[in-house]
Amino acid sequence: MDADQVFAAIPTVNNLSVAIVIGCVVPTYFLRLDQGPSRWILALAIVSGLSTLVLTLAGASISVARYPFLPLYFVLVFSPLNLVLIAMLACIRRLNRVVVWSTVVLACAVIDWAGISLLVLALT
Repeated sequence: MDADQVFAAIPTVNNLSVAIVIGCVVPTYFLRLDQGPSRWILALAIVSGLSTLVLTLAGASISVARYPFLPLYFVLVFSPLNLVLIAMLACIRRLNRVVVWSTVVLACAVIDWAGISLLVLALT
């Protein structure tokens, strides 16, 4: 698989991951679930939200020979909101108010989706 193919898949993965995040997070507002299932749903949403970052870093690591600073660039571009998601995933056992954290995950995913979509539009 070539790095160009990986980078071409980023918009599709970005759209799918945000759809999965919305599908996971929105029901937590309406359903009264226990803390355990809510945390699992939140963890699934966070992992889905991080899939675009993983794909981007995979493509950047494939093309490291041509562009040695490309992985660093993508970490700096995608890091602010993804660091929040990674920190939440690391502390998922201690999250008490799942609805509040669901809102944070939803906001991070939507803002990240908009930023990546604008970046893709600017590059095409």
